[in-house]
Amino acid sequence: MTVIDAINTVLLSKIFDLIQKHSTDTNYLDESILLVLVAAISVIFRILVSRYQNIIEIKRLDIAISNHLNHNSISKYFNFSNGQHINEHSGIKQSIITSGFNSIQNQIHTFIYVTIPAGSQLLIATTILFWIHPVFGFSYLFFGALFWVSLYFFNKFLNPRIKQVTEYRNQTAKTITELYRLVFLIKNEVGEDKSLKELDKVQNLHQSSYEKAWISGNNWMTVIRIAMTIFRYVSILFGVILLFWGYIGAGAIFLIFNWSANFINSVWILTDIQKQFITDKINIEKYFELLNVEPDIKEVEDPIRENFVGDIEFKSVYFKYPRRDNSVGLEEKKDWILNNLSFKIERGKKVAFVGESGSGKSTIANLIRRAFDPQSGQILFNGIDLRVIELKKLLKAIGSVDQDVQLFDKSIRQNIQFGVEEELTDEKLNSISKLARLDKFRHKLESGWDTTVGERGLKISGGEKQRIGIARAMAKDPEILIFDEATSALDTISEGAVQKAIDEVSLGKTSIVIAHRLSTVKNCDKIFVLKEGELVGEGTHAELLINCSYYQKLIKEQISKKES
Repeated sequence: MTVIDAINTVLLSKIFDLIQKHSTDTNYLDESILLVLVAAISVIFRILVSRYQNIIEIKRLDIAISNHLNHNSISKYFNFSNGQHINEHSGIKQSIITSGFNSIQNQIHTFIYVTIPAGSQLLIATTILFWIHPVFGFSYLFFGALFWVSLYFFNKFLNPRIKQVTEYRNQTAKTITELYRLVFLIKNEVGEDKSLKELDKVQNLHQSSYEKAWISGNNWMTVIRIAMTIFRYVSILFGVILLFWGYIGAGAIFLIFNWSANFINSVWILTDIQKQFITDKINIEKYFELLNVEPDIKEVEDPIRENFVGDIEFKSVYFKYPRRDNSVGLEEKKDWILNNLSFKIERGKKVAFVGESGSGKSTIANLIRRAFDPQSGQILFNGIDLRVIELKKLLKAIGSVDQDVQLFDKSIRQNIQFGVEEELTDEKLNSISKLARLDKFRHKLESGWDTTVGERGLKISGGEKQRIGIARAMAKDPEILIFDEATSALDTISEGAVQKAIDEVSLGKTSIVIAHRLSTVKNCDKIFVLKEGELVGEGTHAELLINCSYYQKLIKEQISKKES
């Protein structure tokens, strides 16, 4: 496009020269008309080229790049282990990823539609100015080189400051994410003013760092623009002197006016995009830094994909959650969540883990699902080390129902069949719903299975959410079921319905129940009693009442709370 503009201006300069030298000679009229026609054709050709570029942009750049980056970013996000998602704040990761791919998309568009045209215009302007007179060419070349050197040092100066701005922006994103996510809690606790003060605090830090970085940047750009303006008009003055001395014609003056302006405008455009470029550069570095993080759960080259379902055994397992810098402090033998833990769950049996909060019950569920690997010891499935089993096959074999069942803002049908590849028939859904005790609830709904549950399932009750969670787990037809505090947040009536559903779906499967309420685990084949990450008792409810004093204490405490 810039080449066409250059041709057009050179043609117009020739017309100026003809007018200056032969304005009264009609013999030069045909040549002038021809030059005007060629100039007009060049402009029409430019419009057609622009149309072709717009088509490419619509087909290949606008939505296509965004879709590609979204797909790759989320795909990489899925590759992180559940442990990494538990250990890192989702708001910060989402901010880094969103800012990163927005910056990539922005820089691609800027490079194609701003940097390349501005750079080409700079090059062609210098060439034409050289063609007019070497003095113009060398002076603009020297000033351009000076500009690029100053730009390099300016970037080095700004880089650490923009990194700090980015850190504060991520903290702001984390705060905003939590305010939106916890809006019910904030309103119920009348915490609006406190929350807004915390938001203002992090936003003020962000604003302060932003001003510190960019006020100096704005001063630098102002100096550059003043210097370039002075330089341009000095060069125009020199051109006017050459014109009066007879060294150049009117066409050359026209080109000097035109291409000195293009040169300056190109420099200004490149200084204008510096602000966005430096910010995008930091965002893109953070983005790839996050995407280059290796999953902390690594699979062996040829993992075991079948025949791994059987007894589950923990052998001398030590575990503590890693810090956010991924360090664990293995030399410290205190504060283990699980401390030298060993037990065995027989295939097809229903077992329970009980204990006070923080005793390691849910951690066991996370380790069985391999959200983390223990720092020491082994976890065996059917005698096979968990670390050599293919993770996706393992998770396909496990159905989980947690305390807070996560639901998409979609229909009940879509939520139940999310974990299976093929769409479930109504017959299969009816069978599963009967086991999960959803059948009566479904008949009350206007659209049956196609009723939308709302964001996070807010349109249905807690007990109904739990039963949908049970149905979703059963839809996979798993060999292993994990119920992690599945009834702890429910009222007595809902708890009874969900507990009956758990009892029914557990028949014939290896079932692991994690519970605070000991009344829900009395009928388990075996109960493991945990205290501060250690196993202090195991057996049936009746056996533990006789031989485990800590279990007796837990029972008495719950009876006392119930009576009070």
